[in-house]
Amino acid sequence: TCATVDISRLPMAACATDDDCVVRARECCECGARTEIDSLIALRPDGLLDYLGLICDTDAICDDCVPSYPDNVRAACISGACEVELVE
Repeated sequence: TCATVDISRLPMAACATDDDCVVRARECCECGARTEIDSLIALRPDGLLDYLGLICDTDAICDDCVPSYPDNVRAACISGACEVELVE
């Protein structure tokens, strides 16, 4: 089944400072994932496995790569939740 989940309300996105957050692709596998700002999320690094558990099939195998994200985005802690922010 599919369901919409607002991850900003979950512990995996809770933060106190910008350093608590990282940018990640919304898709299960980061290799080849879309990297436009509307295709990115921000989470706590220690919440990444919880996120993958929500969105990936249990038998998903992702290629090993280092994703490349745009230089004009960053993860920021805004009102206690990690969010992707456009840097100008």
